[in-house]
Amino acid sequence: MIFRRSAIDEIGGIARDNSEDIWTSYQLHEHGWHTVFINEVLAVGVAPATIAAYFKQQRRWAKGGLSMLFTKNPLRSKKTES
Repeated sequence: MIFRRSAIDEIGGIARDNSEDIWTSYQLHEHGWHTVFINEVLAVGVAPATIAAYFKQQRRWAKGGLSMLFTKNPLRSKKTES
């Protein structure tokens, strides 16, 4: 994931959460920024070394994303369509 520096500065930096990518993206969209999906590998990461570490990572990510539904649910937008 790549962020525009001016966009990150506008929202006060990268979100600090287990799922900082989704929270940061959500905040960017709240401030009117747009995202683009590029179906191309631009960087390679390192996967967890064990199956236990993999499940720990997945649980942490799921917990972070699910917490959004209880704190800033994007399905219940405060904006109304005209």
